[in-house]
Amino acid sequence: MKWEDFVDEVKKGYELKKEELIKELEYLKFNTGLSYEILNDKETKEYKKLWIDNILPKNVSASIKEKAYSVCTDCGDYLWHLFSFELVETMENPTDEFNKLRKENCTLVFEANKRFAVKLKNAEDLDEQDIIDLCNYVAGWCDFVITAEDFSWAYSRTHEDGWCGPYFYKKKKEQC
Repeated sequence: MKWEDFVDEVKKGYELKKEELIKELEYLKFNTGLSYEILNDKETKEYKKLWIDNILPKNVSASIKEKAYSVCTDCGDYLWHLFSFELVETMENPTDEFNKLRKENCTLVFEANKRFAVKLKNAEDLDEQDIIDLCNYVAGWCDFVITAEDFSWAYSRTHEDGWCGPYFYKKKKEQC
C-alpha cells in the first residue's frame, strides 16, 4: 500500500467515526434534550492543555507540571494519567460520585480517538452507562474523560478496567 492510500484510509476512518459520533449524539439529543459541539483536532489539543492547567492544583512546582504534561501527552496521550500517576487526588466510589452529579455543561474527551472531543450542553440526564455506550459505539472501546465546563469535577474511565480507574476528581473549595 502506498503512503497516500494509507493516509486516505486513515482519513476515511476518522470521518466514519465522526459520522457515527454525530448519529449517536443526535439520538441522545432527541431522547434527552442534549446539545453538542464537536471540537476539531486543533481545538481538542488546546482543550487538553487547558484541562491539565485547570485540573492540576495551582501551587504545584514547575517540575510536577512538566511531569504532568509529559504523562498526559507523551505516555499514550491519556489525560487520565494525571490520576493514575497520582498527580491529582481522586475520590472513592468514582462511578457513584459521577452518576449523582448534576452535569449540565461539560466536555467529553474520547481518549481512544485523539482527534476530537465534544462539548455537551443540557447533559443533566447522562450517566456513566450512556457515555460507555457512546464510546463503544464510536470508538469500539471505552476510554474517556468528561469534565465540567468550569473544571470543578472530572470523571475518567480507562481501557485498563479493573487495573486503572475509574477516577473521579472534584476541585476542593480552596482551589476554586
